[in-house]
Amino acid sequence: MRDSQRSKVYSWENAHLRPTDAKEKLDFTAIQVIAEQAAFLFGYTVPEIEAKHHGSATAHWGSLVRLPGWARVRSVVLHEVAHCLTHGILQNLGKLGTEASHGPTFVRVYFELATRLIPGLQPAALRKTLAAARIKIGPAGLATTLTRGEQKEFRRILAAQVKLKERRADLARIGREIDAEERLLTTSRSLLTSRVKDARKAATNRAAIARQEKAARARARWQQRQQEAATIQGGQA
Repeated sequence: MRDSQRSKVYSWENAHLRPTDAKEKLDFTAIQVIAEQAAFLFGYTVPEIEAKHHGSATAHWGSLVRLPGWARVRSVVLHEVAHCLTHGILQNLGKLGTEASHGPTFVRVYFELATRLIPGLQPAALRKTLAAARIKIGPAGLATTLTRGEQKEFRRILAAQVKLKERRADLARIGREIDAEERLLTTSRSLLTSRVKDARKAATNRAAIARQEKAARARARWQQRQQEAATIQGGQA
């Protein structure tokens, strides 16, 4: 699908949003905060943020943003997060794949993020710049934002999900430890059983040898007595 608005959006962004960055580079803590604010505004899960050594800033699969050094500024962060949010919105509407990357829905999401999270921007004035650049923007209701109360509840839900994930990880770890202990116990039991069997077998063998030696000594004594008796009788004759 041809991304017909791509160059227009980049030109508009460079003219009206990039100047607000004031060449201020953000660290990853600040970037994460901005990504969280953007995601919570629309009620979506925060995308993962990764560093990138060079090249362009990219958004992948609606859940991952990769940023080279030059892109770690507010307008670019919001641009890439807007791609992730647009992916989720179109997916929920059953329209994934029906718009280009910089289509009207993306522009609407980016516009909403910019006017809320970039200080000093006036929505009406920024909307006029889009019209002047002949950039199509989706209707306001297409990308409905959450109220503050709803955002608070969404944060609570996400925190609960994170806690549940951590508990599941703990349970999985405990399960692995139990499995390891069971394997060790089984091995120890098997080894002990084998040693007991070997000990019993050795004891049985020793007893059998002792009986054989006792019987041999008894036969030797009997043979000796027989020989002595025969010697006595031969002397008397």
